[in-house]
Amino acid sequence: MNASPLVASVPSPMKELFRAAQQKVERYFSDHQSLSAKGVLRLGGNRHLLLRADVLSFEFLQTIRSIYGDTPQTLEIFLSMMFDVAHAAGASDARKFHEMMNLTDPMEKLSVGPIYFAYTGFGRVVVHERSRPVPTDDFVLFYRHDNSFEGESWRSRGMPPESPVCIVNAGYSSGWCSESFGMPLIAVEYACTAIGDAGCEFVMAPPHRIEAHLSACAVAGRRSLYIPKFFGRQEYEERLRRLAYQDVVTGLTNRATFKELTEHTMRIAQRQDTALGLLFLDLDGFKAVNDQHGHAAGDRVLNAVAARMLERLRQSDIACRLGGDEFAVLLSEPGDAATTEQIAATLIEAINEPVEYNGMALHVGVSVGAVFCPRVELPFDTLIAHADAAMYQAKRQGKNRVCLHPG
Repeated sequence: MNASPLVASVPSPMKELFRAAQQKVERYFSDHQSLSAKGVLRLGGNRHLLLRADVLSFEFLQTIRSIYGDTPQTLEIFLSMMFDVAHAAGASDARKFHEMMNLTDPMEKLSVGPIYFAYTGFGRVVVHERSRPVPTDDFVLFYRHDNSFEGESWRSRGMPPESPVCIVNAGYSSGWCSESFGMPLIAVEYACTAIGDAGCEFVMAPPHRIEAHLSACAVAGRRSLYIPKFFGRQEYEERLRRLAYQDVVTGLTNRATFKELTEHTMRIAQRQDTALGLLFLDLDGFKAVNDQHGHAAGDRVLNAVAARMLERLRQSDIACRLGGDEFAVLLSEPGDAATTEQIAATLIEAINEPVEYNGMALHVGVSVGAVFCPRVELPFDTLIAHADAAMYQAKRQGKNRVCLHPG
C-alpha cells in the first residue's frame, strides 16, 4: 500500500520527519466516532467540535464592532483577542499530542503541528527553505498557508480588508511551536490572499526578533501589520474605557460619568446622613483666548485648569469637565457651607495664575456657583441646576468670584 501524499510542503531534509508525523496523525483521525444523537464527535478518543469557519473570522469581527463600535481600537481588540485564544489553543493541542505520541525532540513536536493543521481544516502549510527551526534566539520560520480559512472568509464577501487577517492561523501556529521548542514565539502574517496577495505568508520568531525578520520581507514595509502582544487587548480595552469615561482634552471625568458617580455618592450620603458640596465653574475670558490664539491655546488653558483643580482637591472629590469651558466638582463631606466656599476660592486663585503658551502668558478667570447640602434630599439634576444658577449670579456680580446658592 502506497503512503499518503504529504499534506504539508517542507524542505527536503524535513520530509521524512514530517511523513512519520503524518502517519501518526492519520491514525488519530482514523479513530472517528460520531454520536450525533448525543451531540458528541470524537477523534482519537478526544471530543471535538465543528464550527463554521466564518464564526472565527469575518463574522466575529462584526460582532466585536457591534459592541465596541467601528474604530481602529476595535480592530486591535479583535486581533489581540483572537491571537491570544488561538495561541493558547495551539499550545494546548501541542501538549496533548506530544504526550499522546510520546514525542520529546523539538522538531518531532513541531512536525505534528502542520499535519494536524491541515487535517483540521485550518489550511495547508508550506515551510520555506530559509527557515531555521532551532531552539535558540535564531529560531525563524517562514511559511505559507494555502487555502487559509480566514483569507477565504473575507474573499468570499468581496470586501478586502486593509491589512492581513489570518490572526487565528498565526496564533495557533505560534502556540504550537512555542510549546514544541519551550520558548516564546509569535507569528506575523505579512501577505494575505484576502488583500490580493498570491498566498498567506507568515514569519515566526522570538518576540524581540520578529521586527528584524519582518524588515527582510519586502512586502511588509508597504502595509500596516499586526504584531501580537500577549494579552495586549487589556491595554486596548483600557484605552476605550478612558475614551468612554473621560474627557478627551483634559482627562477629567466626562459629564455622563460625573452624573453617574455623583448619584452613587449621593445615595451613600443619604444612607450615612452626611453632607455634600457641588461646584459649577465657568471660565471668564476663555473665548478671547480661543479667538486670539487658536484652539491649541484654548486646549492648553483647559489642561492647565484641570491640572490645577486636581492639585488642590482631595482624592475623595470628583472633578469633571462638563463641556466647553465649564467644569464641575463634587465635594465629599465638605464640612459646612463656609468650607465649600473656601474650596471654591482656592480654585479661583489657582486658575487665575497665568498659563504659559508659546512664550505668551494667557490669562483666564473663573466664576463659581456653589451648593452645600447638609442632607442630600434633591436629585442630581436639581443640584446641578442650583449650582449653575449660582454661577450666573457670580457672573452678574462681577465675575471671577464664588456665589453660594441660598438653598
